[in-house]
Amino acid sequence: MQAQIGCISKPFKGEQYCGDQCAYWHKDHKITLCLADGLGHGEAAYIAAKAAVDYVDQHIDDQITHIFTGCNLKIRNTRGVAMGIAQIDEDARELIYAAVGNIRAMIVRVLSSGYKDIHLLSDNGIVGAGYRALMPDRIKLMPDDLVIMFTDGVKDIIDLASFDQALCRDVQKLAHEIIRQWGCDTDDSAVLIYKREVG
Repeated sequence: MQAQIGCISKPFKGEQYCGDQCAYWHKDHKITLCLADGLGHGEAAYIAAKAAVDYVDQHIDDQITHIFTGCNLKIRNTRGVAMGIAQIDEDARELIYAAVGNIRAMIVRVLSSGYKDIHLLSDNGIVGAGYRALMPDRIKLMPDDLVIMFTDGVKDIIDLASFDQALCRDVQKLAHEIIRQWGCDTDDSAVLIYKREVG
């Protein structure tokens, strides 16, 4: 199996700093995806999101709930963030996902009749200010599944049925198109996409 990853962030109109940050890591047969949305926008939001992503970078081998616990303590002197993390085991073909705050995530499954959307849950709270106990989703992935994570700067109406299938085969172009079509000018925005495909 092979994987593609696309990642794009866009600052609030007129802002130099983007408070929505996306990152990913590929280590051995495990991929970690992270999306962090600093509260508000501007430099303070960027500092919070960057601190969260940096923490994940240093702890990608930890269990997903432990990453959230440690990050919540580490960034408590920042504005805090909404954050989603997906850990993908390529050998087991399994995704573990958890999120706090208004990060959206879904698996788009390619079927002969079109697409099926599987929406993943996010718990209430703010990383850096506290949240309730997490209950991560654990889902088996199928070939050609798309995992799409996005911040609230992207409207929650993404519909890939309107896209040419060729576009959906290039996840970086797809991320750009999602931002172009559904991104807001009144907030930072970010999209992170993983595609598992037969190679």
